[in-house]
Amino acid sequence: MTDEEMRKTMEFIIEHQAQFAANIQSHEERLTRIEESMVRHDEKLAKIEDNLDRVTGLVGAVAVAQAETEVKQARTEERLNAFILSTEERLNAFILTVERFISEKRDGKNGN
Repeated sequence: MTDEEMRKTMEFIIEHQAQFAANIQSHEERLTRIEESMVRHDEKLAKIEDNLDRVTGLVGAVAVAQAETEVKQARTEERLNAFILSTEERLNAFILTVERFISEKRDGKNGN
């Protein structure tokens, strides 16, 4: 191999080494950006998981409150039905009393 061929070969090798070094540097920079992006995504994912945990807790609390409301509503309906029945019975008794009073007045049975 002549000196000229040796020089060209060395220049070729040096150029390729420089290109490889530049490529490696570029890949390392890209990898660094990807790693930083992954860290941000991990942080966002952690926030999403926290929010999901909170939402799950709230849904559970709402379900418990709904169950309690349904129990209270059933009790209220029972009490309201009992009140309506009692009121109807008292109203019927009052109507009978008034009808009897009117009937006695018509028949001349004035309690005086």
